[in-house]
Amino acid sequence: METNEMQVISSTEVLQAVTAAEIDQQIATAHRFPRDVVASLNKMQSLALMDEETAADCFYHLERRGKDGSVTIIEGPSVRLAEIAATSWGNMRFATRVVGNDGRMVTVEAVAHDLESNVASSQQQVRSIVTKYGQTYSTDMQVMTINAASSVARRNAIYNVVPKAYINKIVEQCKQYVKGAAANSLRDRVQKLVSAFSKYGITAEMIVAKCGVATLEEITPEMVVNLTGIGSAIKDGAIDPREEFPQLATVVRNDDSQPAVSKAVAKAKEALEKANGVA
Repeated sequence: METNEMQVISSTEVLQAVTAAEIDQQIATAHRFPRDVVASLNKMQSLALMDEETAADCFYHLERRGKDGSVTIIEGPSVRLAEIAATSWGNMRFATRVVGNDGRMVTVEAVAHDLESNVASSQQQVRSIVTKYGQTYSTDMQVMTINAASSVARRNAIYNVVPKAYINKIVEQCKQYVKGAAANSLRDRVQKLVSAFSKYGITAEMIVAKCGVATLEEITPEMVVNLTGIGSAIKDGAIDPREEFPQLATVVRNDDSQPAVSKAVAKAKEALEKANGVA
């Protein structure tokens, strides 16, 4: 007996089927053209060390001071190196998306998938989109916050797929590259750092205090490497500038009628916005 019943297939089911087919095809292609690990590592190294600016963007350095006065150093590979690693490693797919926004917090999820080994990682970043006074960020500020969270989530997902042993080796090479360049032209490199930090409202006096010296002339190549890593973390949106330079929190606008974020932080957010390509 024939019927005229029509089966309705939702757009979601169609999209899932298409996506699954695309991934299957990409996995099949990856198996047909497996990566050359040595060539991938050489490419990764070549891109990371192609110039001082790129090497400087490939690692971060954070300092956390405990209540007892002790300082904990946190270092690692940056967002820039994650991008280099992903493209050099090959046979990978990665993506980010916003999975939650309740008006106060935004949640971004990143996924990285090694098509050849079928190893995948999913990482989430949660960021506040309200000021300390409870005011919701503007649309542009929310977009900037999402971009920064996406970068960090993508970085973490990629580093869960690309073997960390390879990454750590390149981080050390980048640090040595920056240190060597600083030793050859220390004063010039220090002035470049001062100029770069000024975009976030960070003054030379703050930099000197951070290094624990009296003048810029006393900054050493090792300090340049550390400052470079701090700059990378701020640029990537991984940290708020005030976390490394608490003096920024005391710099406020002259408008006393309404509490506001400091000029320095506003400059930092504007610079991050431009770096992320937000109009």
